[in-house]
Amino acid sequence: MEFAGWYRDSALTVPWSFGDNVTGDMTLYAQWASESRETGPTYRVSFVTGITPALPDVTGISPGSRMVAPPAPVMDGCRLNGWYKDEALSERWDFSTDRVTCDFTLYAGWAALHEVRYYFPVAGVAESDWEMETAHFAIGDVVDLMKPSRAPYTFGGWFKMIGGVNHVPGDSDPDNLAPYPDGSLWSLDGDMDLYAHWEGTEGLNYERSAPGHVTIGSVSDTTATSVAVPEYYRGEPVLTVKSYAFSSCALLRSVHLPDTLEYIGSNAFIDLTSLTDVNLPSSLDTIEYYAFSGCTGLSWNDPVLPSKLRMLNEFAFSGCIGITGELTLPPTLRYLGGYAFKDCPGISSVRIPYEMAAQCAIYNYAFGGTTNATIYVDAESDGPGWIQQYPWNGTCRVVYLRP
Repeated sequence: MEFAGWYRDSALTVPWSFGDNVTGDMTLYAQWASESRETGPTYRVSFVTGITPALPDVTGISPGSRMVAPPAPVMDGCRLNGWYKDEALSERWDFSTDRVTCDFTLYAGWAALHEVRYYFPVAGVAESDWEMETAHFAIGDVVDLMKPSRAPYTFGGWFKMIGGVNHVPGDSDPDNLAPYPDGSLWSLDGDMDLYAHWEGTEGLNYERSAPGHVTIGSVSDTTATSVAVPEYYRGEPVLTVKSYAFSSCALLRSVHLPDTLEYIGSNAFIDLTSLTDVNLPSSLDTIEYYAFSGCTGLSWNDPVLPSKLRMLNEFAFSGCIGITGELTLPPTLRYLGGYAFKDCPGISSVRIPYEMAAQCAIYNYAFGGTTNATIYVDAESDGPGWIQQYPWNGTCRVVYLRP
């Protein structure tokens, strides 16, 4: 007697494959076959896979019965697409309906798999640290691409380049590359790298100041309460917020600035009293005069200014009464304009690092509104000339810390 497979029913008419799903308790029935049975001779099925080790033949199959599918073989870089009755792979064998009537051979049909690498680029983060996921598809597959999320941005589709080149229909840019939006991937013919495109708030007006330099000019919806500025637009980094860009958005409460941003223009957010939440990315180089002046709703406790900031111009944060606690200035700062923190009475102390103390130009009454604040200077006690030359507000106490 030879074992010929497992069946779902005692009549041995419905075969069981160990690839089937188990949904509850069940009983399986063994079939035993022998050439000496009254039903006549049994049959043998062989398998050709193209890999080693070869699958063993299945023997003892009763005439006219359905056979159990063998364990699926595995080939690197390929997917088993099914078993075929002929070497040309033109006629598929169906284990649920086809019946064995003679000795024969089945041929494995393989589909080559290609790798799709999903990249999630983040400005200011090294490419080696980007999040990346992989998936494998065969030519002809119709699949739903991954649909990621990243607050506060919205997902704008997959592209072959960072930032979504040619995201706007009709772009005649010579570097035009067709996008793969969320939906079906229809033309996979090899390995592919895809980059997530993150979109900012709808209605932002973009200006291409120069090649590789995008400026936010304004937002068309002046009633907007929340704005997210993207890192890239049409494949180029957003580097600048233009003067007065958001000054007419009286209801604006929250602003997210990208880690590509280097420059905030004058009066960009002036007198936005509803503004409570805005981030200053570490990439910032310059904050121009009156940029946040009069933003009385801003709430920053113990703020640390961006680590690459070089210029902070006149009246930049004047009247920001929600700035409280210790203010830490970066070592990179080389210009601190007059009245930059005028009328910010909540500032209790200011920390000026040694590199800034040695090289920065600090102008009249930069902290003119800080009442009884302590200015900690990482410098020798005799200090640079500007400490004595430009009094803070007449009541500030200056403490020199040896470097």
